[in-house]
Amino acid sequence: MAPRPAPGIVAVTSGGPADKAGLRLGDVITTAGTDRTPDDTALSQALAAAQPGQQVTLAIARSAQQLTVQVTLGELPGS
Repeated sequence: MAPRPAPGIVAVTSGGPADKAGLRLGDVITTAGTDRTPDDTALSQALAAAQPGQQVTLAIARSAQQLTVQVTLGELPGS
């Protein structure tokens, strides 16, 4: 089975880490740190390897732009 393509961001919680980093609906995260994220599984694994409070550099595609943002990871609800 082929990997699913990287999905666009479907939700940004107001005041949350993604919002504070400037991420928007529809942004596609192409790398997290040094890890390429061609699909949602790779993105989940890259982010799970980091600790809450750690800063991670994300490369994102937004429309025709390629951007880099810093996000400080939070804890998952219920963690």
